[in-house]
Amino acid sequence: MALPKLETSKYFIELPFTKQKVEFKPYTVKEEKYLLLAKESEDSKQIFKAMEELVQACTFNKIDVRALPSFEFEKLFIAIRSKSVGETIDLSLTCTSCDYKN
Repeated sequence: MALPKLETSKYFIELPFTKQKVEFKPYTVKEEKYLLLAKESEDSKQIFKAMEELVQACTFNKIDVRALPSFEFEKLFIAIRSKSVGETIDLSLTCTSCDYKN
């Protein structure tokens, strides 16, 4: 007996410059883990590569993310993230002149 295949939610966004309508899905736990591993490496090239691969996978490989202007790539990544983990983020800020930590 095979497990049923679960359908994921699908969303649409219109990119502001190219006016391209893009279908996307939230990223999975496996994809998020890949992104976190790249972040832990602290290698900016590896982090960006992981972001590209994640956006490519979450858009069902229907667009070439490398051909997008950077601001549209960022908008698409943020839209995917907001549907995956929520629309809020906790920031931790440190003032370098007074050593205040938030």
